[in-house]
Amino acid sequence: MRLIALVFAVLVANGPVVSRPAAAQGSQAGSQAAAQGSQAAAQGSQAAAQGSQAAAQGSQAAAQGSQAAPQSWTEYRYPDYAFTISFPAEPKIETTTYEAANGRAVQARVYAVTRDAGMFKMTIAELSDAGLEEGAVIDHAIKTLAKGGEIKLDIPHRISRVYGRQLSILGSDGSRSSVALFYHDGRLYQIEGKSLPTGNATADAIRFQQSLVFTDSD
Repeated sequence: MRLIALVFAVLVANGPVVSRPAAAQGSQAGSQAAAQGSQAAAQGSQAAAQGSQAAAQGSQAAAQGSQAAPQSWTEYRYPDYAFTISFPAEPKIETTTYEAANGRAVQARVYAVTRDAGMFKMTIAELSDAGLEEGAVIDHAIKTLAKGGEIKLDIPHRISRVYGRQLSILGSDGSRSSVALFYHDGRLYQIEGKSLPTGNATADAIRFQQSLVFTDSD
């Protein structure tokens, strides 16, 4: 009886005995659940990263679309020289000189816009004191513009009551120019839209050349 009482006392003191296999299984199940939780968290982080990447690509595409959108043409008025003209962007204005048919350098003003595919330029040369006839002025301008190239078209041209010439010139570098020339009120008006060899701006060059309007010829 004393032996049984002693065993009972030991069991009471140490608590219930848990078998080792059951403890191991519980530990394994806990580790597996933790691993699954970590895997789910990693998948969530990956999905979030992919979402951020997609959003960034969308923003980049939108920016490229905005950059690729063509600029609108705007009409610019220059009352001091009595004309209006349309450019695809605000032109750069420069005061320079122009070599007249008699070799004399005269004051000139240039309005220009250059883009990847084309160049759009308006030149006004002051020739009232040069002592030159209209024919000499126009012929010299044609010779200068066509130097090294080939004239594909040379016909009379008119804007309201102002008469001049219209030309199409193929440059030696492969460029194509749409040109109009006028001698009006003692000035040479030379408008040139050029499609560069690296681009295709022929339609814009023609549009530019045809946008010239004299405001004092009505």
